[in-house]
This record gives sequence, structure tokens and C-alpha cells, in this order.
Amino acid sequence: MVLFSITDKDKKDKYIKYTLYRLTSGGKVLFQLNVTIFGLENFLNNALSGPLVQMFWNDVKEKFGKDVDEKELNRIFKFFMFMNMLASILEDTKKQILQLNLISSEQGYAVYRNKDFFDGKLDEKTFKELVEKIWTYYYGEFLEKYK
Repeated sequence: MVLFSITDKDKKDKYIKYTLYRLTSGGKVLFQLNVTIFGLENFLNNALSGPLVQMFWNDVKEKFGKDVDEKELNRIFKFFMFMNMLASILEDTKKQILQLNLISSEQGYAVYRNKDFFDGKLDEKTFKELVEKIWTYYYGEFLEKYK
């Protein structure tokens, strides 16, 4: 389920709260992943002004402009481009998160040790060594065995 809400932070700074994922059971939210997007309007305007995107927009106008009002077509085009950009950003984020050096970094260790998250007890050296062993096993033997 995807939920959008636009919020006025201080009347000048609009941002979007976007629920990427929500897991529910029995009407209760078990897990929810949200993102807050600042500067979307400026970002979209800059991204949509690029020459390749403009070529694509002109092709879309030519191909579908007879079927729908141009303002509505432009809104759909912007929405389409936003979804593609979001998917690309999320794919890049996934690649960054699933890097061994990030998982075993000081920040990863801090999350592991945080009492409100995992409340881990291992020292940093042992934590990093074990994360690397698990990483190597998972992306090696385990995935090979259970393709």
C-alpha cells in the first residue's frame, strides 16, 4: 500500500511523506517504511528540463496528445517520470545498503548495539568479523545451494 501526504512545514517548504511499504495483519500495522521527500517540485522541474527528457516529452505529446488534454498528459508524464526516478533512487539505495562495508561500519555497529533496536553485546571487532563471515556465507555457499 502506498500513501502520499503533502505537508506544509512552514508555508514555504512543502514536502511529501511517502509510505513505501506497509505490512498489516488483522487491521494492525506490523511494519511501515516511510520516506520524506524534500524539494520534489524543484527536483522534478530540473530533471524534466533535460534534453533527453524533453525529447521524450515531445514524443509522448505527439503520440498521445490527440487522446487527452495536454495539461493532463503533462501531469501523467510528470507522475510517470517521478515513479521512474523513485524506482531508480530506491534501486541505488538498495545497492548502498547491501554493501558489506556499510553493514559492518561504525553506523551499522551503532544500530546493532542500540538498546532500542538489537541491543547487541559483542565488541566491534567481533561484530565486524561475524558480519563478514555471514556475508561471505550468504552470498557464496548459501545462495549457490538454494538458488
